[in-house]
Amino acid sequence: MNLNEVQREKIIGIIDRIAVFFFAVLIFFLPISNAAIESCFGLIYLSFIARCIFKKPSLSAIKTFFKNRINLALLIFYIAISLSMFVSGPLLKKSFHAWFFKWGEGFLLFYFAQVFLNKKQIKWLIGLFLLSSLLINIDGLHQVIKGVSFIRNYPMLFHNDLLAPTATFRHYNDFASYLVVSFFLLFGFLLSTRQLSYRLILVLFLPLLLTNLFLTYSRGAWLSLMILIIFVFLFATTKRIKIVSLVFILGLLTALVSIPVIQERFLSIFKYGGDADRFRVWKAAFLMFNSSPLIGKGIGTFMDYLKQYGSQYFIVQYAHNCYLQILAETGMIGFLAFFWFLGELFSRGYRSIKANKNYLSMGIFCALSAFLIHSFFDTQLYSLRLSIMFWLLLSFLTIYVKE
Repeated sequence: MNLNEVQREKIIGIIDRIAVFFFAVLIFFLPISNAAIESCFGLIYLSFIARCIFKKPSLSAIKTFFKNRINLALLIFYIAISLSMFVSGPLLKKSFHAWFFKWGEGFLLFYFAQVFLNKKQIKWLIGLFLLSSLLINIDGLHQVIKGVSFIRNYPMLFHNDLLAPTATFRHYNDFASYLVVSFFLLFGFLLSTRQLSYRLILVLFLPLLLTNLFLTYSRGAWLSLMILIIFVFLFATTKRIKIVSLVFILGLLTALVSIPVIQERFLSIFKYGGDADRFRVWKAAFLMFNSSPLIGKGIGTFMDYLKQYGSQYFIVQYAHNCYLQILAETGMIGFLAFFWFLGELFSRGYRSIKANKNYLSMGIFCALSAFLIHSFFDTQLYSLRLSIMFWLLLSFLTIYVKE
């Protein structure tokens, strides 16, 4: 079928709107359903293929796309971690699956977002993210009061002598990571909107979010929140933001020194079976890296090798430190490539925020930074929901920096 240019552009416009719709569905159901995430990703992927059929990307357009050092750095990172598959031995199939599907999904989503989305749509999508987050926070509070969440019927999680809400997540640390990201996106959205009704809703949402965050007892989340609020206070360019940041800092410090349960939570680092086990897993991860320092043991193989480098009595688990796991699985090449990509994005992002004083991009920047700090203590990059959230936020910040 021969189409003229006007007809072709009209079809492309329809495809673009369909893709944006599926991005919206993905973002709303992100904390709720893995099946919805996978389905929406597949439909966005099909939308991209359909777009390419009607408008084949030119070689010059592809070159321009990868002239952006952020996009180039991510491509090199993805190639770099593929090298580890060649030393995975009998675990090659598993390693390929982790590289192609788990990491590849985030890699493609990052690029698809740049094809289909713009700044205006991102602001709307973040508003939708916060609407979904409000629902999840209500679910978390319902779980605390009634003992079970109303969305997924999950009970409160009892772990390490703690009873904590998880809402729609399997673990309170995952819920806490989601909450910290929500906090900074809410903060950025609140400062960027001028509508009084929106501001009132967001201000009323804040106590609910912080209550849930406190009740998760997640030290990594608390620490990431504190560090980023201090960062905002130190580098804020307006008096209003400095005052708000200072209020939060003082409130968090007061909670840390005056509430016994929080003090006990921090002291649990010395208990056997608590963080002591985590440190032993970290040691095993470093020994794993030391046995193959250049290209690692194979992406996606950490849990298979854990007992070989640690105790035979270890429960098979992730490293509880995303960076150590990347280092152990992909070696120094993959590790450095990952931080080159992050360095390119965050350096450009910081300069852009400083120059343009865009509050929403500042919120995205802080949300990502908090996520990465928390990833030092847990497994966020190996959770489907949280990793997809991470790649979406990376793509959003890239679009703000690029445009």
